[in-house]
Amino acid sequence: MDGDGGNWLTGIGFTTLTCNSSLEIYRSKGDAWSVAFVMSAYFAVLLLFLCLMLYMGAAPNEAQRWKLKIAIWSLLTFLTSMFLYKESELMLWPVPFFFKVI
Repeated sequence: MDGDGGNWLTGIGFTTLTCNSSLEIYRSKGDAWSVAFVMSAYFAVLLLFLCLMLYMGAAPNEAQRWKLKIAIWSLLTFLTSMFLYKESELMLWPVPFFFKVI
């Protein structure tokens, strides 16, 4: 977004993300795997938005832009695989078996 138009909306989004993550950690009641999942997803999203911000500000032919593109794709792959693994626990028996084998 141009100028200051998106700053307040981005702030609301990150505040909501932080509140939801904090509440989920609180509701996990000490389950270490759930806390690790929420914390890693939270920091991966923060890193993703930082990399996107740096990518948009980089010069078009800069080598840093290529490295940021690799970081963005890696973070997106990490987040997608994490959520697919967590979602596979709710599926019927062939889907969780497939993810446990891999």
